[in-house]
Amino acid sequence: MVIGAFVVGPPLPGFDFEREKMKDYYENFYNAGFDYAYTYPAMAKAVQAAGRVIRSERDKGIIILMDDRFLEKNYYQSLPQDWFTETPRELVSKSILSDVSDFWSRSTYDE
Repeated sequence: MVIGAFVVGPPLPGFDFEREKMKDYYENFYNAGFDYAYTYPAMAKAVQAAGRVIRSERDKGIIILMDDRFLEKNYYQSLPQDWFTETPRELVSKSILSDVSDFWSRSTYDE
């Protein structure tokens, strides 16, 4: 029984000759080569990971997507539509964002 999943980032496929040829093909015909070759397969795997938590309508769990790319349209359009109303930004915790922002503004790297 899984109660949660952390998806650290879109699990982009590895770079290889075949995938690059696929990217070129979809770029020529649909002007979306990177999406078809890399983004869509990555998001299918991310949603599959989330699906290990929620297996039925009665299941409860937490799914944490830990990368800003999940908020970009070409990534979030591959998420299930019932996860949010208009944009996944609705799901982003305001307190977590402010904590992260505060962390980076107090960074010791500048000292």
